[in-house]
Amino acid sequence: MVNARMNSHRPFPPRIAVYAASSLICTILFILLLLIGPPRVEGETSPWREVDDGLLIGEFEAHRNYGSGDTKILILKIDPQKYAFKLMSASEHDGRKIPLKEWVEKYGLVAAFNAGMYQADGITSVGFMKNFKHVNNGRLNKNKAVLSFNPVDPSVPEIQIIDRECQDFENLKGKYRTFVQSIRM
Repeated sequence: MVNARMNSHRPFPPRIAVYAASSLICTILFILLLLIGPPRVEGETSPWREVDDGLLIGEFEAHRNYGSGDTKILILKIDPQKYAFKLMSASEHDGRKIPLKEWVEKYGLVAAFNAGMYQADGITSVGFMKNFKHVNNGRLNKNKAVLSFNPVDPSVPEIQIIDRECQDFENLKGKYRTFVQSIRM
């Protein structure tokens, strides 16, 4: 788990799971942000609603309708100093696809979202996915973004999206334990 602050009313740090199991189609787009956003203008109302300390949710209108009918985009802002991130995949656990709600209930998670897109089996990621020693898919694909967390090296951010086009992924790869490559970032 990533360094998480323990509150007196919480016996364990809350966990946010990057869920990696079944759904090929997500109806809601979750974008992971690190509590860094554009500066607020005085008097401007914020689109963010605080769900908990370090956990905010915002609802935004998409600039275009892509044919799905819903033009709402939900963005979850998570402070990694207050929430532990955990990659959970069917391939690492019991090998069966279960609904997202069941992952949340079974593992006592605060929130969970699909980690990416999957091959025909619905379990193997289309991109590089590794959690500590467990490898779901060991091959990088053409997509450039790799979500990385569970650092080995304290000099790197606790969580970051590595851009393989602009950053040295091979060097950074040795500094983290968990990776999710996805076009959704």
